[in-house]
Amino acid sequence: MELIAVDALVITALDEIAWLLNIRGWDLPNTPVLKSYTVITQGSIYLYGDRQKILRSVNIHLKTDGCFHADCVKLKNYGDIWNDLRTMSQTWSKVWLPSYCGYTQGVSQRIFMSIPMDKRVAKPSPIIELRAVKNDVEIKGMRNAHLRDAVAMCDFFAYMEKQLEYKNAEWNEMQVARVVNEFRLEMDYNQGISFPTIAGYGEHAALPHYEPNERTNAIIELNSTLVIDSGGQYLDGTTDVTRTLHFGEPTKEQKEAYTRVLIGSIQLASLVFPNDLTTNQLDILARSPLWSVGNDYMHGTGHGIGHFLSVHELPCLYLDATLDNTVMKCIKNYLLKLRQFKSVKNDGNNTIVYLDPQKVEKFDDIHEEDRNIISKFTTHIGKTTLTLNYNHWKPDQIFKAIFSNEKDLPSSFTKVGHIVHLNLRESQLPYKKLIGQVYLDKIPQTQTVVNKLNNIETKFRYFEMEILAGSDNTITTVKENNCSFTFDFAKVYWNSRLTTEHANLLKFMNKDDVLYDVFAGVGPFAIPASRKGVNVLANDLNPESFKWLQSNALANKTKSVKCFNKDGRDFLNTDVREHILSRRRSNASGVEHIAMNLPAIAHEFLDVFHNWMNDDEINQLCKNPPLIHLYCFVKVSKTEDPKPAAQSLVESSLGCKLTTDSLNTIHYVRNVAPNKEMMRVSFYLTENMMKFTEPKTMGKNKKISKTKNVFKVPTKASTFKAKTQNKNNITKKNNKNNTKKKSQDKIKAIDQQLITLRSKVSSGKIANKSEKKSSKDQTKTEPILKTNSQPKMNPDIMQRLKI
Repeated sequence: MELIAVDALVITALDEIAWLLNIRGWDLPNTPVLKSYTVITQGSIYLYGDRQKILRSVNIHLKTDGCFHADCVKLKNYGDIWNDLRTMSQTWSKVWLPSYCGYTQGVSQRIFMSIPMDKRVAKPSPIIELRAVKNDVEIKGMRNAHLRDAVAMCDFFAYMEKQLEYKNAEWNEMQVARVVNEFRLEMDYNQGISFPTIAGYGEHAALPHYEPNERTNAIIELNSTLVIDSGGQYLDGTTDVTRTLHFGEPTKEQKEAYTRVLIGSIQLASLVFPNDLTTNQLDILARSPLWSVGNDYMHGTGHGIGHFLSVHELPCLYLDATLDNTVMKCIKNYLLKLRQFKSVKNDGNNTIVYLDPQKVEKFDDIHEEDRNIISKFTTHIGKTTLTLNYNHWKPDQIFKAIFSNEKDLPSSFTKVGHIVHLNLRESQLPYKKLIGQVYLDKIPQTQTVVNKLNNIETKFRYFEMEILAGSDNTITTVKENNCSFTFDFAKVYWNSRLTTEHANLLKFMNKDDVLYDVFAGVGPFAIPASRKGVNVLANDLNPESFKWLQSNALANKTKSVKCFNKDGRDFLNTDVREHILSRRRSNASGVEHIAMNLPAIAHEFLDVFHNWMNDDEINQLCKNPPLIHLYCFVKVSKTEDPKPAAQSLVESSLGCKLTTDSLNTIHYVRNVAPNKEMMRVSFYLTENMMKFTEPKTMGKNKKISKTKNVFKVPTKASTFKAKTQNKNNITKKNNKNNTKKKSQDKIKAIDQQLITLRSKVSSGKIANKSEKKSSKDQTKTEPILKTNSQPKMNPDIMQRLKI
């Protein structure tokens, strides 16, 4: 302050105040700062903040009570600064007002105008460079913080690896980011995360600072790399770490690239170097293993970080003139690029250039040729932070600032075209309008936010919903697998989380194949298959789905989609059966695929194939059997493999085992709910499935109502089953008000027949069908039983038995 001849310095950057006074607060997400101002004069320090937030221990630390020398801090109310600046500035000759630099916006316009124009000195804050150099206590604390952080990360990696091994859940990028944070919160001294966690899988892992959303949220599988960029706030340090993972078998190229980056990191960690070595020279050492084979990474090797403070300490250039095109060409490769943020700002007299901290930390990091040109304007690089507002925050960060109970935080949503679909819990319903508005503001291209209600329309699989925010237009368009689907989300079924599975099923099909889509919906299987050259017969019972299925087939210019609006059984028994037989008669090429995507009850339709065709037709069919793709839900424990359960469900419905010849594949689709998995079982329709013979169980599962004059059939006769020839002979329970009383004589006659039957069964004297029967035996009132067959029984006796 003496060097530039100023009487006072006004500090408004919250992280600078926290560092200068060595205090922390929680007025901003992820960054431990106190909402405050600080004014430093030649003899005093003033802190303007909320007195109720200042603990007694902090007052003692700041020496706010009974102290009047320069080392004491005078605590004042947050709003007092405006009056103090106007009055105290009358005695000041010059006032240092920090200007734009790095992420900081400098002092506000109101503070700037509180000081007379002739007394203003606009320069970057001196604290920016002071806090960039860490002392011994900070260095030790940051090392310990990173050790604890490493434990949290290793615990998470082990947990996720186990989950993927047992397929207990379908992991996606957003879920990875959330669970990483939970593991970090369990560490000692942890105070939260230092910035929103980033997780990128596959091609997303190659994008620096990639942020997943509902449209790009990739499923974590075993055939590519996962990059996690995350950090934590600890009482003794701040962390920001990036880790690259592979849960399967990496390719040779992936192993080589990872090894070369690792070699560069080891070289940096083991290097002993002089103090005047520039970061550019260190960066070369890290990249040299990659450069030797012609590779590189398009971002910085590292950046400055705070000590239990801001995660980034960012550089900026402070220029005393307006930039011309020559200077802009020199600095464009070093600019900080953020959404809703200008990298170059001009306040009339000065220009502030915000630099990428991963590329530049000090002036010597800029290339020599560019430095020679820029040095004509300045050689000063300061560091600061950016103050963010509502427009910069993500929905989950806003909810954390609103809700006091973390259990009330909305955790997920589904994007369907312009619609955001929520499934709010009971405790969130009082805030549903607020939640809807935040999503409407924050999720790109959102026009409507809806919430699922408990009233679900089961027949056609769509649910009742309410509009929380935005327009009431529920007709939306979704682009998937290079196709466009338009539908009314309020009247049909659509699940955006099945996008990957829709593409997976298409891999089974080739040109000239046929797809019979039994539960087609609006066409997520049928439309892309047709565009691939597959002949498609698509069916759905919902008239609304049928309408949009036809519309989508036309809009996507498909030529081989025939649409049906039938029950699934009817569709299989008529159209599918006839079409397959027609193909067999004409010796058509290709494979028939029968898709049954109704996971809750699709397996109940498999009995359609029992005796589906006669023997000759079955022989023709099985020369090139159709491939059935059946989707189902199974409930298993977290450690249980869901595949055997899925296979058992299908086998139970088919009435036969799936052999190695008939079973194609069992595929894990997604986790639906705790211990509930969605699976796909693909199998060939074989002869033993169609030549079905019903097991002769003799009605073990039938319930027989007991009445006064009816005895229990002995165990010896339990292998016989009563079955009527006509369903009209089966009667329900007697209606006491409407049924006429039977004559006592008839009842006694029937009871006598039952006693005779019991006597024969008990003695083993069962009449054989081949035996000659007397005229009495052949009357309607005498039941004839034979071993291993189903008996005929007198209707009157059946009525007495209440069968």
